[in-house]
Amino acid sequence: MKKLIVSFLIIICLVGCEQKKEESTLYEQYVEELEQQTTFVDDYPFLIEASTEQITDDEVMYHVIIDSPQEALYQVKAMVIHDQKTEDIYPSIGVLDAPVNLIPGYIKEEEGCVKGIALVGYFPYQDSSSLDVSFRLMVEWQDQKGVSHKIYILLPFDKENT
Repeated sequence: MKKLIVSFLIIICLVGCEQKKEESTLYEQYVEELEQQTTFVDDYPFLIEASTEQITDDEVMYHVIIDSPQEALYQVKAMVIHDQKTEDIYPSIGVLDAPVNLIPGYIKEEEGCVKGIALVGYFPYQDSSSLDVSFRLMVEWQDQKGVSHKIYILLPFDKENT
């Protein structure tokens, strides 16, 4: 009986470790896809707002907000990366946590239906007056028919919002 319990615990640990490895692999896959992406779209069924703010002498905070969907978006996954040197992870939704749904006029957080998505991150930087940064956003979702979509967006940087 003890051997059975020990075996069972080992199996649970291995399955748990494998699941975490799978999640980090998806994260790394998305980062690599975004880094290598050369084709971006300008038309998408939601609004995006991106801004940066120097919060300390050596750190910049950035926000990418996805909201106001023009159609129902289910199982939304999103990630934003930048071209600044950092050791922090990139912000995402649905990659290391549960995907969400963006449905026009319908908000019920307990069902995973949210008003919008805020991806917030930081990177070290010294002088925001010469800040030259590029953001790349990946958004993946399913439409009402269950068809999967994945797009890549190059976000403009506006020094006025810094």
